[in-house]
Amino acid sequence: MLVVTGVKVSMTPSAVVTEGQRVTLTCSTSCPLTDNTNYIWYLNSRPLNMTETHNKHLILDPVSKENEGNYSCAVNSPQNISSAEKALTVKALEKNVAGLNVLKITLLSLIPAVVFLLYMKTRKKKTLSATAEKSDREQPGQRDQLYESVELNPAAR
Repeated sequence: MLVVTGVKVSMTPSAVVTEGQRVTLTCSTSCPLTDNTNYIWYLNSRPLNMTETHNKHLILDPVSKENEGNYSCAVNSPQNISSAEKALTVKALEKNVAGLNVLKITLLSLIPAVVFLLYMKTRKKKTLSATAEKSDREQPGQRDQLYESVELNPAAR
């Protein structure tokens, strides 16, 4: 008869993880057991009723806040020796608040520069437009003088 003692739960990568990570819980014993040994997994003292829970490893992938709690395991044997509970803490995904703040500040600082550039572009167009109108008004007079000088100088023909 084999008496199993020293049942414990270990967690990889750690007992504190971030949502979305993969967590592997391992039920280990003080003595090696066969591969066909059945394990019982508990969350907050309640048995987990999933087909995958009869294995030595319980994989939570991806882990979420619903997986948070106290885990323990037991070897399905006449003694049914359970491990002590081990807490799994799942942290919420942190939003990159610092990055968003930098982006906001950058965008807000660009707005005055863009407004200034648009103002300068509009001002330049108005200046060019006024110069073109002035040039158009002056051109006819210059043409008239040119025609007069051609008519007055018959030798230029």
